[in-house]
Amino acid sequence: GAHSDSVWSVAFSPHDPYLLASGSADETIKLWNVKSRRLVHTFDGAHSNGVASVVFSPHDPSLLASSSWDKTIKLWDVKSRRLVHTFDGAHSNGVASVVFSPHDPSLLASSSWDKTIKLWDVKSRRLVHTFGGAHSDSV
Repeated sequence: GAHSDSVWSVAFSPHDPYLLASGSADETIKLWNVKSRRLVHTFDGAHSNGVASVVFSPHDPSLLASSSWDKTIKLWDVKSRRLVHTFDGAHSNGVASVVFSPHDPSLLASSSWDKTIKLWDVKSRRLVHTFGGAHSDSV
């Protein structure tokens, strides 16, 4: 059940006190039950490169977002254990992290080694804005 390579990110669900997600260089995302100390599910081949970041939505109990060196952001349904959507073609380098807005249920932000920050609408599944040129190095 363990990851086969470095684990780069972990996140607790704000809705389920026992649910923990992990993202790894092994290109998988794993869901763990911290009470039973057991692996709940593995999203095999979640990304085509290492998973840099995982985060649960503070608004939707079933929604998990992940980012990767494969330049994509993915939305997952942890209840049905399915891929919901892939945001791709916007970042020109690996996506270092993703975070949901604690205030706006539709807003997701991403940071990248392409020196940009991007805002995404998870409901309409669109890129909302790019903050570019703000940093002289990776974000």
